[in-house]
Amino acid sequence: MRPEEFQELLHKYREGRCTPEEVRQLDLWYKKLSTQKEWTLTEAEEAQVKARLWNRIDEKTTPATTRPLNPWKSYRRYMALAASVVLVSVGYWVWLRSSTSQRQPESRFEAAGAYKKVNTTTHIESLTLADGSVVNLYPQSSIAYSRMENSKKREVWLTGSAFFNVHKDSQWPFFVYSGSVVTQVLGTSFWVKAPEGSKAIEVAVRTGRVSVFEQNAAIRRKNDQQAANQSTGVVLTPNQKATFFSTNNHWVTGLVTRPELVGTTPAVTNQRFTYEEATLDEVLAELGKAYGIEMVIGNDGLHTCTFTGDLSKQPLYTKLDLICQSINAQYEVRGTRILINGSGCTP
Repeated sequence: MRPEEFQELLHKYREGRCTPEEVRQLDLWYKKLSTQKEWTLTEAEEAQVKARLWNRIDEKTTPATTRPLNPWKSYRRYMALAASVVLVSVGYWVWLRSSTSQRQPESRFEAAGAYKKVNTTTHIESLTLADGSVVNLYPQSSIAYSRMENSKKREVWLTGSAFFNVHKDSQWPFFVYSGSVVTQVLGTSFWVKAPEGSKAIEVAVRTGRVSVFEQNAAIRRKNDQQAANQSTGVVLTPNQKATFFSTNNHWVTGLVTRPELVGTTPAVTNQRFTYEEATLDEVLAELGKAYGIEMVIGNDGLHTCTFTGDLSKQPLYTKLDLICQSINAQYEVRGTRILINGSGCTP
């Protein structure tokens, strides 16, 4: 609808001269705005939005005085009014989208009769949920968790940072909602960092497998079968992390700052990394298995390199530093893999 047509319809609507067809056009214009969203409103909320929108239009088109205007000024006045109404409408739509998105998790856990915990201290507080899962809640963070009795899923809403050690139950999935990101697990341990107002949300895995995806994408998958067949998130394994940037709906995967050995049994925690003339392939294969990280040799000449030394009790990146120094090589983290590069060794 062109601006001049729009302002003419508004003028006729204000004076009660619109035909049924013209009223239908204005209704379609409203519905076009209201359907461009990724949330759902109740009929009452939709009626309220529409009423507010038309009240704004009435306010903008009601004459403030009966003083006559010349045609040119009148034309400019109504064109300005039409433009202002569009701005008000779009602005109100943007505000509604933002406020609806922000309050959606809150309304969901309130409807579920959830409990809420806020850590106002300067230390980590431990919280045990009804299912036996343990949450370490970091300072200035808050968590809300649903009543889990007779529920098909376990749900938690987080603002801030927390470490989750989820009680394993393959028939009872565990969901963490943090900003626009949903983390889904069956039984594992992981960190979620979702500071209030932050445009970046990070999920890092300690044990098990974690599926993370964008909340709005989940809504789209539900309403669109084609989108349901497309990947809108990532699956993480131990020592991997994913960061979601809401400004461009973009995922970045990588490794945690300090990778740890995968597993908690004595055989794992007491594992020794002692080598005597071991090939680089052997050393990296053992490290990759121990930490659950893919190690890649970037140059064929490195396959002839050997290493002798004791790397036990050293953090992973220190181990790699010592190995690379001994064979004149370098390592770099690329996504969730570690790449070793160098000129190689003389056979």
